[in-house]
Amino acid sequence: MASLKSSVMRIFNLLFLWVFIIFSCKEQKKSVKGEVSIYESTTPTQFNIQFGNDVTSQRLIADSLIYGSGCSVNLKTIGGKSALAIKTSNEFSDAFLNLERLLEHPIDFSKARYVSMKLFVPEASWISALKFNFKDADGNFGGCNEIVNNFYTNYDQWFDVVVDMQNHIPNFKNWHGDESPLPQTKFLSLNPYNAHQADSSVIYIHSITLTDAKPTGNFTKALAEKPKITPNRPHTITFNDENLLRKQMAIRAFESTYQAMSINIAGNETMAIRLKGKEGNKHLAFLPILDKMTGDPVDFTEVERIRFSYYLTEDSADFDGACLYLANEHWQSVLYDKTVFTNFKKGVWTDAVINLADINLELVRGEGPVMPNVYEIRLGLNYRPEDIEIEMWLDNFGWE
Repeated sequence: MASLKSSVMRIFNLLFLWVFIIFSCKEQKKSVKGEVSIYESTTPTQFNIQFGNDVTSQRLIADSLIYGSGCSVNLKTIGGKSALAIKTSNEFSDAFLNLERLLEHPIDFSKARYVSMKLFVPEASWISALKFNFKDADGNFGGCNEIVNNFYTNYDQWFDVVVDMQNHIPNFKNWHGDESPLPQTKFLSLNPYNAHQADSSVIYIHSITLTDAKPTGNFTKALAEKPKITPNRPHTITFNDENLLRKQMAIRAFESTYQAMSINIAGNETMAIRLKGKEGNKHLAFLPILDKMTGDPVDFTEVERIRFSYYLTEDSADFDGACLYLANEHWQSVLYDKTVFTNFKKGVWTDAVINLADINLELVRGEGPVMPNVYEIRLGLNYRPEDIEIEMWLDNFGWE
């Protein structure tokens, strides 16, 4: 009888343990829902990648199947979802995914159709756009224009975008190598653009999916539209209208060398933009793209002068004045004057004026007229090759 009672107790205990294990597994599975890593692909033009904050993705980062160049990559849970966090170190940041290893074959992006992504961009982040770069096993490397930049209306929340890659593939440019890496892409680079390179910024990516059929659902518009300012002559770029600034940064309506944006520079209470020389810079310049700034090119036959305020730091190296380029669309025709302003002062905010009637703009590229439709300006500093350590801040840049 005792033996029978003992057997019953053992069976009861085993049954209890079995039920406990079943429920524990269910709870464990529930607790990691949405955090599981997925790296799967059945054809060369489709894949599904989801970054989970789990052992799988952690190991892939440790083994450099996912790695950063000019940025750091790690896993983080934010807004209730796991994500690959890309934190920039400079303008040229690439988070590389070794697709050939992750998916067991390369991807044919020349025939790629729809990419959908789930993104999270903090409001404090200065990342204003994201593009894709591509690299094959032979080292051919290139990229397209930004595929998503509509962050400024979607900060601090997860949002989904869908991109038709066939709208971007025709704009692909090779930077290294003679062959296109698109048909046999081994590495996909996630390339965020940081508009404030004096500090790092972060973007979070939960998932990337490539499909042949267009996904259905409610998706945020991937690309921002150009702002429209009428009239755009005269116009002054003050960088102070935050909503307009975010729109202009989203479409990269202006760029400067080693760019940074900041208030309270040397007592200047408003926002200013930095151009800075450092080792390896080929140019030191500020480039406003006028049709992106205001929606249209500017008729410079009706413009008399360019104005700007500048602050040149005391410890900046000496340089040989500033040059000026005026370009029509796509720089097909370009006007240039090597020395348009020379009297730069250090250590104090100073107003500068370039009277167009006083300079000698020469046609150095193309044949077409430039002045009736100026699309871009480049104000460059003529630095001496051995003295490139220059830091200048600009504000109130405009034409009238």
